[in-house]
Amino acid sequence: MADKNDKRPESVPGKFYVDSQCIDCDLCRETAPKNFTRQDDGGYSYVYAQPTTPEEVENARANIVYMMGVMGHNVGDCAQPLHTTKHYNGWSGQNPKGYTTWNGIHAWIDGGLAAKAGIRIAPLLPQVGSVEVISLAPREDRRDPMFVAVFDYLRRQHTMVEPLYLLEKEGKLGQAEGAVVSDEARAFVEQRLLDGGRMLAAIWLTAWRGAVPDTYLRAALVRRQAAAAKTAP
Repeated sequence: MADKNDKRPESVPGKFYVDSQCIDCDLCRETAPKNFTRQDDGGYSYVYAQPTTPEEVENARANIVYMMGVMGHNVGDCAQPLHTTKHYNGWSGQNPKGYTTWNGIHAWIDGGLAAKAGIRIAPLLPQVGSVEVISLAPREDRRDPMFVAVFDYLRRQHTMVEPLYLLEKEGKLGQAEGAVVSDEARAFVEQRLLDGGRMLAAIWLTAWRGAVPDTYLRAALVRRQAAAAKTAP
């Protein structure tokens, strides 16, 4: 979660900024080169010019939407328990309980099971309910609150690894030809989808609620409109 109190010092004042969590992926510089540049010594991006024209504002918005999509992909991936374990595609190493080593289980959980069971998003939406803003209040242990919330989410999915393998062992995943996906397996996948959706919604909501009013861009637009009015015939 971007922290407005942790802005890179090179960034010019305004709504758009880069904080110390920048991983130098180059995305912002590619999508909005008129606004973002690189600090070569430190290896990170910063805002050298705040967006002021409609095109620049649109590029900045597109960058935000893109990052929301990347976040959605990652949060969704982590809702799949096999993305949280070394047993990501069949049980690995010591296997005293005799779980499957089938290297097709990952793909089956990623999509095959849902397709065969006819799982659809629309019927699940009423079950999502409302989500709460993730508290970003400082913690006594000084750990980043958003990091803690995300890691708790990952741990929660990780606890589902063995129950998933147990469903396979009991023949409930329905991967064999002619087999039926059990109600228990269907509910398992649906709950993972719901948990991922709630977590993503909470992260988006927290970011939106925490955003400060865009006074810089508003003032820039007013100035530009006033200048245009003076030059109008």
